[in-house]
Amino acid sequence: MRKYPFATVISSDGQKIHTTLLLVVMDGTRLITHLAAENRHAGKLHQSTVLLFQGPHAYISPTWYSKPRNVPTWNYTVVRAEVEAEVTSDPAQLLAIQEKMISALEPDWLPQWHRLDEDYKNGLLPYITGVYFEIKRLEFVEKLNQNKPRSDREQVARTLQKSNSGTERDLGKYMLEKLAKKGY
Repeated sequence: MRKYPFATVISSDGQKIHTTLLLVVMDGTRLITHLAAENRHAGKLHQSTVLLFQGPHAYISPTWYSKPRNVPTWNYTVVRAEVEAEVTSDPAQLLAIQEKMISALEPDWLPQWHRLDEDYKNGLLPYITGVYFEIKRLEFVEKLNQNKPRSDREQVARTLQKSNSGTERDLGKYMLEKLAKKGY
């Protein structure tokens, strides 16, 4: 969640499912974010909500396995967070959320944030809604060729590490780290 903070936020009002993509960061034991005040989803977030944080993922070619009798697949990691949302439009809380998000995502820019005049910052506040998510349940799900022999998992991980995609290289690194531990 820290490395891949872009989450799919899903909630339902009993009649319609609402989804929004949001940058969400940890704040102690809870999660925080903000969204456009005009986003209709903001008014539905008081309902039970699920956040999906997609970690590294990649297409896996059947040509990467030792035996030809295989099919393509997709390896992935995801965190599923069941949360309860508290929505705020309080100016002090909105400014605090902004500062905490900057601190988490771009701490070197925080001095510039502090130099911005208060009128400018306060002028932004009517256009955003802040959200605190209380975590009720976390679930980590991964599909990493667990059904394949260790040698095939090693080959997949090494192939991913050669990719031009940073996400695919991250997945390969993660798989190799898991392979170094017992139980995978």
